[in-house]
Amino acid sequence: SYKNCKKKELVPFSCGVCKRNYCLKHRHTLDHQCSGASGGGVPPRSLAAKAAVQRQQQQSSSSVPQQSRTNASQLATTVQGDMSEDEALARALALSMQEEEDERARAARDATGSNGRNPARSGISVGGNGAKDKCNLS
Repeated sequence: SYKNCKKKELVPFSCGVCKRNYCLKHRHTLDHQCSGASGGGVPPRSLAAKAAVQRQQQQSSSSVPQQSRTNASQLATTVQGDMSEDEALARALALSMQEEEDERARAARDATGSNGRNPARSGISVGGNGAKDKCNLS
């Protein structure tokens, strides 16, 4: 029942507002430009949607984003102190590199072991009591 649409459906889909029959593609009120039961009025859902969009736009243009920008700059000042952005970045990189070096040193110390013996060389003895049955897993 939409102009220039030749689709025929096995099950009829009638619009709840204008009560006309449409195919699957044009069954929604926005798809067939529903004029409503009064024949020319705007569907109530469209009016509600427009009102919601206007409210959202009014809220987004209020002073809330300015406050969040102010809070972000205050937070940056708290974290960085008197340093500029470049200085703060350089310090963060230096701290990161120092932590990485400390981790490497700690891993090297742990690899040699506390008693000077390398744990990778000491194997696990598996097998029975006889010498033929034993194998060393390392």
